[in-house]
Amino acid sequence: MPKLISICPRCNKKAHEVSHQISKYAKGRIITLSCGHNLFEKILDKKAWEELGTFRGKKKSPRPYQGEAYEFARESGFRCLIADDPGIGKTIETLLPLRLHGDILYPCLIVVKSALKRQYAGEVFTWLDVIPDIIESSDNDFAASEVTIITYDMLNRIKARCEKEYDKECDDIRKELGLGQYQRIPEESAPLKKSPFAGRFQTLILDECQQIRNQSSKRAQCVREIAKDIPHILASSGTPIQNHAGEYFTILNILRPEMFYDYKAYVYNYCDWYEGSMGKMKIGGLRDPIGFKEKTKDFIIRRTKEEVLKDLPKLDRKFVECDFQNQKMKDAYAAAHEEFLEAYNDESSEATHILAKMSKLRHISGLNKVPFCAEFITDFLNDTNKKIVVFTHHLDVADMLTKLIDYEIRQMNAEESDLADCLVYSADKNSDQRENIKQDFIKNPRRRVLIGATKSIGEGVDGLQDVCEDFIMLERQWNPKVEEQCEARFVRSGSVAQSVSGNYLLTTGTIDEFFTNLLEIKRANVNSALDGKEIEFGEQNLMKELADILARKGSKAWKLI
Repeated sequence: MPKLISICPRCNKKAHEVSHQISKYAKGRIITLSCGHNLFEKILDKKAWEELGTFRGKKKSPRPYQGEAYEFARESGFRCLIADDPGIGKTIETLLPLRLHGDILYPCLIVVKSALKRQYAGEVFTWLDVIPDIIESSDNDFAASEVTIITYDMLNRIKARCEKEYDKECDDIRKELGLGQYQRIPEESAPLKKSPFAGRFQTLILDECQQIRNQSSKRAQCVREIAKDIPHILASSGTPIQNHAGEYFTILNILRPEMFYDYKAYVYNYCDWYEGSMGKMKIGGLRDPIGFKEKTKDFIIRRTKEEVLKDLPKLDRKFVECDFQNQKMKDAYAAAHEEFLEAYNDESSEATHILAKMSKLRHISGLNKVPFCAEFITDFLNDTNKKIVVFTHHLDVADMLTKLIDYEIRQMNAEESDLADCLVYSADKNSDQRENIKQDFIKNPRRRVLIGATKSIGEGVDGLQDVCEDFIMLERQWNPKVEEQCEARFVRSGSVAQSVSGNYLLTTGTIDEFFTNLLEIKRANVNSALDGKEIEFGEQNLMKELADILARKGSKAWKLI
């Protein structure tokens, strides 16, 4: 499996870390390698972040805990993961080192999600007083800019372009030498593989680094290739793992290849796991979360909102049940449940086939809740003057809800209200369109309803806390961390309220209710890995448990525990 390998600079052999210690006298980190040699990594002197004063466009200087994150990054040699809770301000924490040590850390390459490149560019300008170069095409040349922003997807396209150019160059050389298409080119005639990133950047910032949590994905491999040539790496994510502790390996390997040098060794040594069907490894939480936190304390920092932001609003998570809206929906769900049972009881059914049947149940439940949700929002608009955000998963659910609410808004406007139609924030819109939609919702008092795809809004959309304290989770996500990212859009510094009201809509007696109970198991499991809490790992994964419950009780109402 592709991974970064640690090579001892003295003997030029593969070597991993045996132990390390921080020497305050020598102002550095002393690493003992398995080959017997030692490495020394110098720690730069602290700079006075407290004296930076007000930044461009910002009324406040960095908060003390953000300054502490800078100091942590400095002591890590600027190779660390900032895994603070969403809403704490990780963007500022990763940009502060550049502001204070630009002479060493520039030029910098920042890798972001596609939807966040414009937003991140604004933060760079605000906090660094630098106009970043944004790579928009795989054919773009890198300008001599202090900061370059690129998306994870664009990295892959550039890598593919370079590989294509390399293959063409090899084909041309083979023709010149009279070699066949697959014959090996003599070493003295072989072209060098060229990377547009090699030797260009001093710092790599990986924003929302859970984007590379699948260590075998092309995206993760591409980031690894770039990272091996860059001395300083600052990664950030409020959810570096979303399903199991094995997802930690990619970023651990990138930041500390001498410590986390092999995926299987990492899983065997640190994770709870068991061998599933076909010999496939099933991974859960960390075996010893407290010990793991101690081992990684020099390069992973995580603070919860409760620890650093005492004035945050409280989240009031409510579960609102609704019945089937009509017999047609009830019959459709019953038929889909029969299809699920047939697949579940068929020994030849693959897990993906069973999951597809479960997803169909979730989809029908989502469609059933739309009229109920529209009525809920209509009452909300009539009874309050506040804004509300609705999170959906399926496009047709969002479309159906939008049409119903827009109709109700037109009816209200006929009675002297002055409301604008719903805004829809979805993955099919480009970054500029999304930013315009967000700004319209935040700044326009007539825009009171925002309907958005859970994953699109959940990661990185800031500013909602300034105008909104209510949201509806219309469709549940299989992953608790995706929903927590959405909740974090509101539970953050600057919120307009003392409490945030989150309404989770559930269709009675369906997959919604069963999943809501099991979700808490998974949330606890993931939190144990991030926060170093002791918690027993259950070997059966969430989706298998859900399938089992659906098979046993899926046609009967089941009260929430």
